[in-house]
Amino acid sequence: MNQKNSTKRQGYVGWIEASICIGSFVHVKMFLANPRELCQMAGTAAWMVPLIGVIGAIVIFFILNHLTATFSRASLLSIAGLFWGPTIQFLLGILFSSLFILISGYELRIFAEFVLTTLLPQTPISIVVISMVVLNIYLAIGGFESLSRTIMIIAPIGLTVLTLALTFGGTMGTVYNLSPWLGYGFWDTLSAGLLYTSLYEEIILLGFIAPLFREQKDFRRSGLATLVLSAVLFVFAQVVYEMCFQIQSAQQMGFPLFQVTRLIRFETFLQRLDPMFVFVWASVSSVGLAVGLYGAALTLTQGIRATDFRPYLIPLAVLSICVSFIPPRSLDAVNTYSFIPWLLQIPFYGLPVILLLWSKLFYRPQENRP
Repeated sequence: MNQKNSTKRQGYVGWIEASICIGSFVHVKMFLANPRELCQMAGTAAWMVPLIGVIGAIVIFFILNHLTATFSRASLLSIAGLFWGPTIQFLLGILFSSLFILISGYELRIFAEFVLTTLLPQTPISIVVISMVVLNIYLAIGGFESLSRTIMIIAPIGLTVLTLALTFGGTMGTVYNLSPWLGYGFWDTLSAGLLYTSLYEEIILLGFIAPLFREQKDFRRSGLATLVLSAVLFVFAQVVYEMCFQIQSAQQMGFPLFQVTRLIRFETFLQRLDPMFVFVWASVSSVGLAVGLYGAALTLTQGIRATDFRPYLIPLAVLSICVSFIPPRSLDAVNTYSFIPWLLQIPFYGLPVILLLWSKLFYRPQENRP
């Protein structure tokens, strides 16, 4: 792929916009089922899991940062093509595009189920799914710069409402629900944290949009800001969720953070913040799902060395609809989605590690060869 032409088409992005945009993609899972899954894995110590997981994610990010600095902010697929040729680059492009579609498809299905449960119980699920996909195409067609500008409009409102909702929700709970503090034990908590490094696996998208940053320091700031912001929100949401529900209930709750907002009640002055939370959740998730669709189109484009990702948005969006209807029931979609991130962290984290090792052990720049 001609990176200079692609960059001119999409424009450059700032590190703040990029970090918040990718953060919206990371946090779609937080609004779906993540707090419940962490409680199932680590018990009352589930709030520690994001803290442990972010350490592994930071290590992967520094590998990404080193690679992009060494190869002038080339994308991971361009670096792979340089090492192993266009055939491997093509196959990797197909692989990562498929993985992004898999994530987006399952998140789309669970999002649609949430809308049907809370807002539109009589609406066919196909209408909700198709409407969301059309919105995703509209948001993604302008490229990453357009997505980042959209999320910058939503982010101040979204973060304010989320912070208030979680803060008020926390006042409805009790800190004693967090005990025993080590959950099922130190080693179980540590292993859960390492497994849930997958919480941050969407950070790999930075490796594909690296050519859109003007300077390496912007790339580095964006990645670190994304990870720090994500970890803070994951921990905050998890602590509040566990304070509000005893662990046995927390391990069974559907749409966990929505249930937290339904608890908020301050006598006659403030009740039922959940409609406002639904609006924020839907807005942030819409951008997050659009980022996933954009990532699928971008990686496919880089894999086949095309110059524009836009022609592939609609076909890939249709594929995401097909994936969303693979599970026959919503429960099947949730159960499958719970372990998909564990599997995806193998290629998402494995590619930059392999590229780094190859660059150190086997690659020699052309000008240094005899």
